[in-house]
Amino acid sequence: MKQITLLGFTTLLALITFGQSNPVSFLSAAPNPPENVCQMQGDAKSDLQAKISELTDSLVAIIDRQNALTDEFIEKNGDEMNAGALRNVGFSGVKAKDVKNAENMSDAEAEALANQMIEKRLNMSMGDLKDLDKLDTVGQKAWAEGVATEQMANAQTNPKQAQTEQLRIKSQKNMASQQKSMLDKQNAGESKYSQQLDSLDHDAAKAKIKLDIRLKPLYKQLETASDDVAVGIRQQIRALQDQYCQQFTPRYLEILANYKVYISKTLPEISKMEANQNKLTKSQTGMDKNIVQPNQIGFEKVKAYYFLLGNIYKYKLN
Repeated sequence: MKQITLLGFTTLLALITFGQSNPVSFLSAAPNPPENVCQMQGDAKSDLQAKISELTDSLVAIIDRQNALTDEFIEKNGDEMNAGALRNVGFSGVKAKDVKNAENMSDAEAEALANQMIEKRLNMSMGDLKDLDKLDTVGQKAWAEGVATEQMANAQTNPKQAQTEQLRIKSQKNMASQQKSMLDKQNAGESKYSQQLDSLDHDAAKAKIKLDIRLKPLYKQLETASDDVAVGIRQQIRALQDQYCQQFTPRYLEILANYKVYISKTLPEISKMEANQNKLTKSQTGMDKNIVQPNQIGFEKVKAYYFLLGNIYKYKLN
């Protein structure tokens, strides 16, 4: 036990010393589950669990530290980010103090501020907006065409500014579209393995009900059996439990191995997604700092793998 614990510590030390505490290094450091999971007992089982636990704890510590940094950043810069987001959609002149003050405003004061902002942005009041909501489709369409005509007139007055604004909006739309595409791809990949694991658990649960029915009379016999007879009964119980483990564990290990390959292949794409998210957030809020920490999403993905790795004995009943 001490030998494996030392090995786990040495692995962690190497990750830190060589500056490789990143998702790829943690995925590579994960021990490969043995094929004989159902037969593992005693120190061999405990040692493997200890190594997985040590690496998992280190990974979780990094994730917790990154999440704390993100929370701290948002706490410190949230008002400025919200103000920047409002300026981004046309409410020029909004400052962080305006957003902060709005948190302590009464409903009447908040409505007055909203009315002021909308009037500056759309040249209309909250009352006009409410009246607009009462219009039929034809009336709303006519209003929209009027706004578009006004915007075109403004663009002709200052074509350079209008072109810059159009390019900025187009860039943001492209980044948002890329982000959605990458997220959809990630969700599809995760869904595939979630469905496989759910199907496996469903089959295992049905088999466990049947197993318990077969085991019940054997446990009943143990209550009155002599020591010699009890030995044979316990052997029958273990044999049935081993059959159950052998039926479902190989399937679990196959899903786990495929999931590891999937995570390894998707980590570069996740890095692009993190960079794109930071770029999009900067463009939308005007904050020139990254809100997503380096490898933050990647570490979460590897953590999901470690969680599954730590459950390789879930179908082992003895």
